[in-house]
This record gives sequence, structure tokens and C-alpha cells, in this order.
Amino acid sequence: MSDKTVFVTVGTTKFDDLITTVLSRAVLEALSARGYKHLILQIGNSDLKPDCTARYGFRKIETFGLSPSIGECASDKSTDIANFIDKIMGFR
Repeated sequence: MSDKTVFVTVGTTKFDDLITTVLSRAVLEALSARGYKHLILQIGNSDLKPDCTARYGFRKIETFGLSPSIGECASDKSTDIANFIDKIMGFR
């Protein structure tokens, strides 16, 4: 069975708070507990240099900036973070 993937995209915007939150221990552990082991972060125009060290149950964490086509990164095996973070952190 392949690892479940979370794909976070901010488009062309600069949304550092989202990236920082997703990389927090609490979020990574909550996602890992639900079987997610691979995180892809599209960080847009951010100046952040996220730590991509595997940790808190994640086997792979990777980032990229802008891309002409991000569709190839998303697949039916990935989960977009849009509403998911609210659910796992108890905001809903």
C-alpha cells in the first residue's frame, strides 16, 4: 500500500501562515495518525525556506514555488488541505 499524500497549494499568493501551520508538530502528527506520510507544499511567492526533514511520522516532505502546471502534483491519491486542516484541528 502506498503512503497517503497531502498536497497543500497556495497558488501565486504568499500564505506563510498556512505553510507554517501545516508544518507544525500538531498538524503533522494529526495527519500522520490518519495514515498520511507524504507532504507536498506548493509555497507560491513565499520567501520561506521550510524544513523538509522527515519527521513526526512523515517519510517525505517536499516543497516547490511557482509552477506553470501543478495538476501533475495532485492526484486521486492526495488530499487537498483546504478543509481538512479545520477538521483535524477541531475547528469544525
